[in-house]
Amino acid sequence: GIRILLRPEGIVMFEDPYLGDVIEKTSYDQIYDEHAFLFSVSSIDYLFKMHGLQVVDIEPQPTHGGSMRYVIANKGVRSVSRRTQEQLKKEKTLGLHKQQTYDMFHRNCKKSKVGLMALLHKIKKEGKRVVGYAATSKSTTVTNYCGITPELVEFISDTTPIKQGKFSPGVHIPIRPYEEF
Repeated sequence: GIRILLRPEGIVMFEDPYLGDVIEKTSYDQIYDEHAFLFSVSSIDYLFKMHGLQVVDIEPQPTHGGSMRYVIANKGVRSVSRRTQEQLKKEKTLGLHKQQTYDMFHRNCKKSKVGLMALLHKIKKEGKRVVGYAATSKSTTVTNYCGITPELVEFISDTTPIKQGKFSPGVHIPIRPYEEF
């Protein structure tokens, strides 16, 4: 559809969470319902080349811990930026094309989970309170993956009235108004 709608000299831009940042930062909180797929520059380029298009530029973004803005054009109409070429090389260095990279990511996620749970149990054992701020999709991923329950996090504060008085999905941590934070 994009190829049909795009003028010969036109471009299309979009932004999405960036797989390279997720892997490098162990950002498993990026994986949730609206982020069912995570892409790299090489995977986006591969996909678009199947349809006569290509990635001609990229703009790394700090949004959500690492997103990538992609600039797509008809294949061969625009030159590929140096920034894009360098990112493609970096992805090879990161090993985004290798299974062992994802095995390491899995191990890093487990390590993060164990560390977070140890910290929460230590704080609880010391008689201190823990509350959360913002009932987001990211926090839902973390609480469910780690098994964080109301015994460890007393409540989550959120400024969104429709969320207040409800519970976080899966682990049922109460969501309260910001004023209680």
